[in-house]
Amino acid sequence: MPPLVLVRACIAIEQTRSISVNTLGRQPKVTPGVLNEILDRSLEDAKKKITNRSPELKELIKELNRWIVDEEK
Repeated sequence: MPPLVLVRACIAIEQTRSISVNTLGRQPKVTPGVLNEILDRSLEDAKKKITNRSPELKELIKELNRWIVDEEK
C-alpha cells in the first residue's frame, strides 16, 4: 500500500476517533471518569483484536507503548 494511502487512512481514523470521543463526552451522565474507562477499554479491545489477527504485532505494540510513555515523561 503506498505511504500516502496509509497517511490518509491514519488521518481519517484519527478524525473519526476525535469526533466520536467528543460526541460521547457530551452525552448526559457521561462523566470524565466514565469516558476514560470507555476509552481505556476500547484501546485494550483494539489491541487484542490486532494481536489475535497478527500475533507478531504484540511485541511491536509493547515497544510503541514504551516509546509513547517515555515521550510523555
